[in-house]
Amino acid sequence: MLFRICEFFHVVLVVLDAAPDVSRGQPLTEDLIEILTVFSSRLYGARSRKNLRALAA
Repeated sequence: MLFRICEFFHVVLVVLDAAPDVSRGQPLTEDLIEILTVFSSRLYGARSRKNLRALAA
């Protein structure tokens, strides 16, 4: 729809963040890696806090 409006007003729309050669599975893979990163960070953060409490006591 946005492309149609720009075309109507003779405006050239340039997409800067286009990746035409991205495979269909790549976004899914990137999302899974992000999920694993978040959960592992939480796990190691919780373990770190537990160890710091044990050392302080």
